[in-house]
Amino acid sequence: LHAITNAAAQSASGTKDSAAVFALINKADKYLNEENYDSAIAYCNKAEVMAKAGDYKFGEAYAIIKAADVYIAKDELDKSEAAASIVNKLGLQIKDSLITAIGILQSRCLKKRWITSWQNIHTIIQHWRIMTLVIHGVL
Repeated sequence: LHAITNAAAQSASGTKDSAAVFALINKADKYLNEENYDSAIAYCNKAEVMAKAGDYKFGEAYAIIKAADVYIAKDELDKSEAAASIVNKLGLQIKDSLITAIGILQSRCLKKRWITSWQNIHTIIQHWRIMTLVIHGVL
Protein backbone atom coordinates (compact mmCIF):
# COMPACT_ATOMS: atom_id res chain seq x y z
CA LEU A 1 0.00 0.00 0.00
CA HIS A 2 2.83 2.41 0.86
CA ALA A 3 4.44 1.79 -2.55
CA ILE A 4 1.17 2.58 -4.32
CA THR A 5 0.67 5.76 -2.29
CA ASN A 6 4.29 6.81 -2.92
CA ALA A 7 3.93 6.16 -6.67
CA ALA A 8 0.73 8.20 -6.76
CA ALA A 9 2.41 11.05 -4.89
CA GLN A 10 5.37 11.00 -7.30
CA SER A 11 2.99 11.01 -10.26
CA ALA A 12 1.06 13.98 -8.87
CA SER A 13 4.33 15.77 -8.14
CA GLY A 14 5.55 15.05 -11.68
CA THR A 15 2.36 16.50 -13.16
CA LYS A 16 2.75 19.58 -10.97
CA ASP A 17 6.40 19.94 -11.98
CA SER A 18 5.60 19.56 -15.68
CA ALA A 19 2.87 22.17 -15.39
CA ALA A 20 5.32 24.53 -13.68
CA VAL A 21 7.93 23.97 -16.40
CA PHE A 22 5.41 24.69 -19.16
CA ALA A 23 4.09 27.73 -17.28
CA LEU A 24 7.64 29.15 -17.44
CA ILE A 25 7.90 28.28 -21.13
CA ASN A 26 4.57 30.03 -21.76
CA LYS A 27 5.90 33.14 -19.98
CA ALA A 28 8.98 32.98 -22.19
CA ASP A 29 6.70 32.78 -25.23
CA LYS A 30 4.78 35.83 -24.00
CA TYR A 31 8.00 37.82 -23.70
CA LEU A 32 9.18 36.57 -27.10
CA ASN A 33 5.94 37.83 -28.67
CA GLU A 34 6.53 41.19 -26.98
CA GLU A 35 10.12 41.19 -28.33
CA ASN A 36 11.46 41.28 -24.77
CA TYR A 37 14.18 38.77 -25.59
CA ASP A 38 16.22 38.99 -22.39
CA SER A 39 13.19 38.14 -20.26
CA ALA A 40 12.21 35.37 -22.67
CA ILE A 41 15.66 33.77 -22.37
CA ALA A 42 15.56 34.16 -18.58
CA TYR A 43 12.29 32.19 -18.42
CA CYS A 44 13.62 29.56 -20.83
CA ASN A 45 16.63 29.12 -18.56
CA LYS A 46 14.42 28.84 -15.47
CA ALA A 47 12.27 26.21 -17.20
CA GLU A 48 15.35 24.28 -18.31
CA VAL A 49 16.86 24.31 -14.79
CA MET A 50 13.56 23.20 -13.24
CA ALA A 51 13.15 20.42 -15.80
CA LYS A 52 16.72 19.20 -15.26
CA ALA A 53 16.24 19.21 -11.48
CA GLY A 54 13.20 16.97 -11.90
CA ASP A 55 14.85 14.82 -14.60
CA TYR A 56 12.04 15.91 -16.92
CA LYS A 57 13.77 15.66 -20.30
CA PHE A 58 10.59 16.43 -22.27
CA GLY A 59 10.27 19.79 -20.49
CA GLU A 60 13.99 20.43 -20.80
CA ALA A 61 13.76 19.91 -24.56
CA TYR A 62 10.82 22.29 -24.95
CA ALA A 63 12.58 24.94 -22.85
CA ILE A 64 15.56 24.72 -25.20
CA ILE A 65 13.28 24.75 -28.26
CA LYS A 66 11.76 28.00 -27.02
CA ALA A 67 15.25 29.42 -26.34
CA ALA A 68 16.20 28.58 -29.94
CA ASP A 69 13.12 30.50 -31.10
CA VAL A 70 14.29 33.52 -29.11
CA TYR A 71 17.80 33.27 -30.55
CA ILE A 72 16.31 33.10 -34.05
CA ALA A 73 14.28 36.24 -33.35
CA LYS A 74 17.42 37.97 -32.02
CA ASP A 75 19.32 36.79 -35.12
CA GLU A 76 21.79 34.95 -32.86
CA LEU A 77 21.92 31.98 -35.18
CA ASP A 78 25.04 30.36 -33.67
CA LYS A 79 23.27 30.08 -30.31
CA SER A 80 20.13 28.80 -32.00
CA GLU A 81 22.14 26.17 -33.87
CA ALA A 82 23.72 25.00 -30.59
CA ALA A 83 20.28 24.79 -28.98
CA ALA A 84 18.88 22.82 -31.94
CA SER A 85 21.72 20.32 -31.62
CA ILE A 86 20.94 19.79 -27.92
CA VAL A 87 17.22 19.38 -28.71
CA ASN A 88 18.00 16.77 -31.34
CA LYS A 89 20.19 14.81 -28.87
CA LEU A 90 17.52 14.98 -26.16
CA GLY A 91 14.86 13.77 -28.58
CA LEU A 92 17.00 10.79 -29.54
CA GLN A 93 17.84 10.08 -25.90
CA ILE A 94 14.20 9.96 -24.79
CA LYS A 95 13.03 8.44 -28.07
CA ASP A 96 10.63 11.28 -28.83
CA SER A 97 10.32 11.62 -32.59
CA LEU A 98 8.61 15.03 -32.46
CA ILE A 99 11.36 16.59 -30.35
CA THR A 100 14.00 15.01 -32.59
CA ALA A 101 12.23 16.33 -35.68
CA ILE A 102 12.00 19.83 -34.21
CA GLY A 103 15.73 19.80 -33.45
CA ILE A 104 16.56 18.65 -36.98
CA LEU A 105 14.13 21.12 -38.51
CA GLN A 106 15.46 24.05 -36.50
CA SER A 107 19.00 23.13 -37.48
CA ARG A 108 18.22 22.78 -41.17
CA CYS A 109 16.15 25.95 -41.22
CA LEU A 110 19.06 27.85 -39.78
CA LYS A 111 21.58 26.37 -42.13
CA LYS A 112 19.49 27.31 -45.12
CA ARG A 113 18.08 30.49 -43.59
CA TRP A 114 14.50 29.28 -43.95
CA ILE A 115 13.43 31.22 -40.91
CA THR A 116 10.02 32.19 -42.26
CA SER A 117 9.23 28.57 -43.08
CA TRP A 118 10.28 27.50 -39.59
CA GLN A 119 8.07 30.12 -37.96
CA ASN A 120 5.05 28.84 -39.91
CA ILE A 121 5.82 25.26 -38.95
CA HIS A 122 6.48 26.32 -35.37
CA THR A 123 2.96 27.76 -35.13
CA ILE A 124 1.57 24.35 -36.07
CA ILE A 125 3.82 22.68 -33.48
CA GLN A 126 2.71 25.15 -30.80
CA HIS A 127 -0.91 24.19 -31.43
CA TRP A 128 0.02 20.51 -31.26
CA ARG A 129 1.85 21.05 -27.94
CA ILE A 130 -1.17 22.77 -26.41
CA MET A 131 -3.46 19.97 -27.56
CA THR A 132 -1.05 17.40 -26.05
CA LEU A 133 -1.03 19.21 -22.71
CA VAL A 134 -4.84 19.34 -22.71
CA ILE A 135 -5.05 15.63 -23.55
CA HIS A 136 -2.64 14.77 -20.73
CA GLY A 137 -4.62 16.91 -18.30
CA VAL A 138 -1.77 19.36 -17.64
CA LEU A 139 -3.82 22.34 -18.86
